[in-house]
Amino acid sequence: MIQSTTAKPHGMVTVGGGTVDASGGASLDINNADVDITLQSASSTSSSGNGLNLVNTAGSVQIGKTSAVSPTGNGINAVDNAPGLAADFGTTSVTGIRNGAVGVNLVNATTPSPDTKYSFDSLAVQTVAGTGLLAKNAGTVNFNSPASITAVGGPALNLENTKGTTNGVAGSGFTFLNVASTNSPSNGIRLHNLNSDLAVTGLTTVTNASGESIAITDTQSPPGAYSIDFNTVQISSRNNIGLLVDGIYGQVQVANLQINNTNSVAGDAVLINNTTNPANPTGTGSGRVYIDGGSINNSNGNGIHVIDGVARITGVTVAGSTAQAIYIEAGAGQQSTVLVQNSTLTGPAGIDGIRAESTGSGKVNVTSLTNLVDVAFEPINVIVFNAAGTATVNASGNFGTAGTPPGSGDIVLNNAGSGSLSVTQSSPVALSAVNNGATVSTLGGAVTFGGSTPTPPPPTP
Repeated sequence: MIQSTTAKPHGMVTVGGGTVDASGGASLDINNADVDITLQSASSTSSSGNGLNLVNTAGSVQIGKTSAVSPTGNGINAVDNAPGLAADFGTTSVTGIRNGAVGVNLVNATTPSPDTKYSFDSLAVQTVAGTGLLAKNAGTVNFNSPASITAVGGPALNLENTKGTTNGVAGSGFTFLNVASTNSPSNGIRLHNLNSDLAVTGLTTVTNASGESIAITDTQSPPGAYSIDFNTVQISSRNNIGLLVDGIYGQVQVANLQINNTNSVAGDAVLINNTTNPANPTGTGSGRVYIDGGSINNSNGNGIHVIDGVARITGVTVAGSTAQAIYIEAGAGQQSTVLVQNSTLTGPAGIDGIRAESTGSGKVNVTSLTNLVDVAFEPINVIVFNAAGTATVNASGNFGTAGTPPGSGDIVLNNAGSGSLSVTQSSPVALSAVNNGATVSTLGGAVTFGGSTPTPPPPTP
């Protein structure tokens, strides 16, 4: 073990090479020191505290290979280090984390300026009962190859106000291969005020999280405009919202989203909230969520719930929800723009396939293209509650099990507040008896949308 607690007043701790193999203690235990440390490897087994400890440390740490096995504390613990610290842990493995500890703990009380910089040639973390990776106010974290995090009894990722890079390229973001969380007492994945792009190229699994399975939130002013990309996401045995996206002005893309409701917990499977930028309500200045495949089953609430947000939902099956399959709301002074395409929406009695509501001066833009909708209530139900509210609906090419457009009474337009409500279809429009004051037209041809991801769907047909 290399240890220092008083080096700052007395000069620099310098280590020019070699290896450290510690049993029962930390490989490095540095506190309040200036360092220039270069090691071929640093390993710790069964430490009575942290596996590697850097606290209030300045200077440089370069390690070719780092490992921490079964410490009672954190695997790598880097806390409140000096601005400008550069720590490269090389090929890194952390296993056996327990007692609610953290595999890799990179935390500062405030954002360091200039950055602290932590780098990993590779990173693999496995916990028995704890968090995989916690980075808060941590400056810059660099992965030279995608990291893999498997956490039991805690979040796999808890990232806040930290920049990620890949291969040291500024702006490149975090890259993970596989991420898994099981039985977390909080979130499975928490990304808050991230200020950085993030991608998971392989599989993301969250099982039996007590909080939101995946929580992506932003409370900054203005909100962050980063991009978060998931490949396949599997959420099971949820006890709260499956996927929460709240307040971001960037984008979240999920290539394949699978959510079940094994625990029969009440609430939305997906909640997209407060992502519309009033200054750019349907442009790239607003936060956008893209769900491009998958299935959401047996939600004891809404399958997908959008409140004051922008979303594209394509190739998704939403089945068995006890509330609405897809529920879209725009509150006073707000706007929601949602495209649903090539999806399957089914459910029991009393639900709508797509339900959209405008309250106050809210504006709802809904486009439903070539969806199979089999519900016992209405495939499309749009309500404008106030005179200042507006709703624009393009319902083109939707069908039921017989392959025909929705029948008479299957599209409900209730302009209760005498606001502005219009619907356009490429086939004859079948309206319910409660329709009042809606403008109805028939398109001469198929509907097309310009641009490519991440361009959001346009606000009107």
